[in-house]
Amino acid sequence: MTASASRLWATVRKKAIEVVASELVRGLLLVVAAGVLPFVSSLYAPGWLGRSLTRPIALPPWVLVSCALFVVVLAAIVGLDLRRRQGRAGALRAQVAALTAEIERRDKRAATFPWGGVEWPLSFQNFWGIVESTSADAFVTGGASLGLLDAAIGDPLCANCRREVWPHAGAGRCGECGAAFRLGLERMEAVPLDVRLELKRRVYAEARAEYLRQQMRPASR
Repeated sequence: MTASASRLWATVRKKAIEVVASELVRGLLLVVAAGVLPFVSSLYAPGWLGRSLTRPIALPPWVLVSCALFVVVLAAIVGLDLRRRQGRAGALRAQVAALTAEIERRDKRAATFPWGGVEWPLSFQNFWGIVESTSADAFVTGGASLGLLDAAIGDPLCANCRREVWPHAGAGRCGECGAAFRLGLERMEAVPLDVRLELKRRVYAEARAEYLRQQMRPASR
């Protein structure tokens, strides 16, 4: 789950916990008011009033039936309200799931770097952390492994249809949509590994230069 989706889910969960907590507190207060307060009042009320509060009272049958019906109706209302809340919670969960999927889709699509007319996938979530601490020259001098470079930057994709372009590198055009790109591999039937790594090193160098330019740019006020 991405950082944006995690923050959104944390906010939704916090709101849900607040609602549940408020309902529990409200129910507890009702129980205290209905059961405890009359007993406490009978203890501290004057003698004649205390005896009146604790004295058994014979109620007509219609009062008992009315009370029972009231309890049943109240239970039905509470049940319907709980079902309505559950429905809202389910709809909210579905919205959060859809929004999370959309955020992840956008993040995945955005995690590329354009160069040579194609899009180069950035495979690591901490790619820009590597860029910040590792120079492009380190992959030439041995300060950083070429395996890291090959893993950090994926194979290039067509900027238009997102198809892989290695099989059509010699033609300079996407084999699916015909979009042109500029990798300097014309008339090359197959792209050997050393050429691919050199292209990825150039992509890395340009990405690092762009990152450093962004870091040096003064913040807008």
